[in-house]
Amino acid sequence: MTATPNVQIIAEPVSGTPLVLDYLSGRGSAREFYRGAPNSLRSFEEKLVEVTSRFGRPERERAARALHPTSERAAARLQTFVEQGGAMVTTGQQAGLFTGPFYTLHKALTAARLAAALDERLGVVVIPVFWVASEDHDWEEANHTFVGMPANGTVKLSLAGAPSAPHAMGRVALEEEVLTILDRFGETVGATPFADDVLRLLRGTYLPRETLAGAFYRIMGELLAPFDFCITEAGTAAVKEASVPVLERALTESSAHEALLRERDTQLSAAGYPSQVAALPGATNVFFHDDTGRTRLYRAEGGFQAGEGGRRFEEAELLALCRESPGSLSPNVLLRPLIESATFPTLAYVGGPGEVSYFAQINALFPAFGIMPPVIYPRAAFTLVEPAMQRLLDKLGFSVDDLARPIHELVDDLARRAMPPEITAIVEDLSVSVTDGYRRLIEVSAAVDPTLEDALASLRNQVLARIGDSEKKVVRQLKRKEEITVSQLERVRANLRPEGEPQDRVLNGLPFLARHGPGLLHEIAALIEPELT
Repeated sequence: MTATPNVQIIAEPVSGTPLVLDYLSGRGSAREFYRGAPNSLRSFEEKLVEVTSRFGRPERERAARALHPTSERAAARLQTFVEQGGAMVTTGQQAGLFTGPFYTLHKALTAARLAAALDERLGVVVIPVFWVASEDHDWEEANHTFVGMPANGTVKLSLAGAPSAPHAMGRVALEEEVLTILDRFGETVGATPFADDVLRLLRGTYLPRETLAGAFYRIMGELLAPFDFCITEAGTAAVKEASVPVLERALTESSAHEALLRERDTQLSAAGYPSQVAALPGATNVFFHDDTGRTRLYRAEGGFQAGEGGRRFEEAELLALCRESPGSLSPNVLLRPLIESATFPTLAYVGGPGEVSYFAQINALFPAFGIMPPVIYPRAAFTLVEPAMQRLLDKLGFSVDDLARPIHELVDDLARRAMPPEITAIVEDLSVSVTDGYRRLIEVSAAVDPTLEDALASLRNQVLARIGDSEKKVVRQLKRKEEITVSQLERVRANLRPEGEPQDRVLNGLPFLARHGPGLLHEIAALIEPELT
């Protein structure tokens, strides 16, 4: 943990399913489903040999064409990569409103720090790359963000105009409504020290007629420039060029790939781990794009079909479309890492807990494309505790970890703490007295009729329950009297554990930058120290 005069930054332990935790710790058989270990320098050395063999000068030039350097130093390092070789650490995220949850930036900072560590240890240029998943079409995930404010709890800002069809975010244009949302963001953040800088950045990127993915691409480029990132998005021409052989094989060998995924499901289940992404019968790992939206392609007699009752293709026709118009096709979540590794010499992918889980299944596909899987590295996670929140925590007597509990339990705790000691003592005395009295009564009554024991024990339990009810009535009354304290609890929980979730999985990071300045990102990055052994 680190502390500045303005905010405490608490590093959170890596979370995830048993599969994720076992992979990271090396327990059980989890690492059988991955390539190497996240903190093993040898794993990265082996992967460097593999990407070097696949990326000669032409492949490096194509990779460079797919990237936009965010700084002069990033541009110089990219040129060194082209001329001398090297590798990349990638991460990415679906486009989100105003960057989406704070963990998006945490992923990027983790990638930057891992790339720097590998650059030093391997002796080659290792570039951090941020991939904007502009072909994803989950509007309900991308159209909103949550703004946490110490004085007001949490505010949800949402775009109302849903697209008429499930189009990729790279094809969904922002409307004039975004200007109103920007005004609301400014009003919510208020007159904080760096609010003008953050609003200027937002107003220069989230523009009417700009696509949601385009705005996200531009703002991430601005925010990541101090960390010398290169940035790309799924629709870039050079990415599409590199994706053609992968998409062709994903179509022509889709039946075999489905079998590989089902086999991996069986292997995971045998090891005690659940399936990650369902392999749909007859489905390819490819989507088709047209005016009706983004639709999954399925095998059909003599070719393929887009969704149920959609457009049909002969195999030769679809393969020709793939070569002539690769933007008409895109990978699903299982195929995207293959596209990325075909485009870039990816040593490692930095992902959240869900992504780390998915790779246990995805890795089964890599050998079918002649590619070694990258090393999967977990993103760092942080909770930011601002002074007002710390004062409330101290007043309420809770820790940040306590806030993950259901709120009704926390309110009960508050009420019991407010209960006069005399009441607690009386309730305890009553319980002891009743328990002891019925024990003696049962002992004496046994001489009259041994069968009375069960009946008397039942009566004792009823009386004890009544005593408990009496205590609960007092607690309920105390809750009513403690309305102000409860509202403070709700406010601190909304800022530190919104809905019981980790802060960075819900709240937007930009309000923190508006209050504490861009140096906050450097302070967070400094806490990420990859240990390579």
